[in-house]
Amino acid sequence: MPRLGSIFLKLMALLVAGLVLAACTGGAKVKVGVSFAAVDTVRWQSEQAMLVKMLEEKGYEVVSLVANHDARLQSDQVDDMVKQKVQAIILLPENGDALVGAVERAAEAGVRVLAYERLVKTPRVAAYLSFDNLEAGRQQALGLLAGFDLENRDQPVRLAFLSGLPSDNNAVLFRMGQDQALAPMLTAGTVKVVAEQSLQPLNLGDAKKRMQDLLDETKNKIDAVLIYDDEAAVQALEIIQKQQLPTPVWVAGQGLTIAGASAIARGDLALSIFKDTRDLPPSAVYLLDWVLTGQPVDDFTLEMYSLAALTNDETRTGEIPCLFLPIRAVTQANLFDEVVVSGYYAYDDIYLGLPENLRPFRP
Repeated sequence: MPRLGSIFLKLMALLVAGLVLAACTGGAKVKVGVSFAAVDTVRWQSEQAMLVKMLEEKGYEVVSLVANHDARLQSDQVDDMVKQKVQAIILLPENGDALVGAVERAAEAGVRVLAYERLVKTPRVAAYLSFDNLEAGRQQALGLLAGFDLENRDQPVRLAFLSGLPSDNNAVLFRMGQDQALAPMLTAGTVKVVAEQSLQPLNLGDAKKRMQDLLDETKNKIDAVLIYDDEAAVQALEIIQKQQLPTPVWVAGQGLTIAGASAIARGDLALSIFKDTRDLPPSAVYLLDWVLTGQPVDDFTLEMYSLAALTNDETRTGEIPCLFLPIRAVTQANLFDEVVVSGYYAYDDIYLGLPENLRPFRP
């Protein structure tokens, strides 16, 4: 997968494609669409606004619609964008299966669709942009279990999961990465999976119930928990801490929210997977230039992946050009550099209210 340093060089090179597009259209504005499943979080609000702003600054006319978590409505909205003569759509789908028909109809009409962050499960997608979810799962599992002395323990690490739903293809890839990392440990008997629950989206507090179910199912005999996202990890920590167990339960999350980062700073959350979401909108804009012009750009290469590999479903056929942005595992040791020095979160977002011994020097 491409690394962050080279990505910026490659994406900057795609400015050339934008100039080619302007020349080909004689300076007339090209109409494009931005379709988001929802903007009910700060992240999605921010990324939608960034995409529209950046596209307009490059001279595109932008049609932007939000589906409020309604896959059928989003499908209709994509159809409507096609009727409005957009030439390309940046699509954050509510459901990777439910949007297949709309994407294929758009492709038939000559509209190029870029799957943004989540995959639409059809080879008619012009390109797929996301983070390296397979590696994210690998790094989460490896990072959490690195804290255990596996070879010298009297018993295997008792591992539990709070996983994403199979309908979330990112969760499928994430679990594939976890399974790849865990396979040698499971074979060696140094790790044992004792329980698993699936997180229900859009249900605040669900993670608390699911974590309590895990503890009840195992009679509190859990050493470590791999959790699909940070919001759920922070909720799960509340339940674990209320149990006042004799030995600590190590927990890892994903997505590195402010609450998750603060939990890492306190030493409550062992680690989280950091996805620098600031990289997604500019990457999408330059990719949209690329899919519209078809012009080869030096030092920029999309990797082809089979739909079967992307979905862990061997019945699916075809290939999709993909760009996967890098991820990083963040612990107490590198939290400050990764998210504060980089400007992703402010110092006080993470460290305000923590004891002085847990706060690094304020920059």
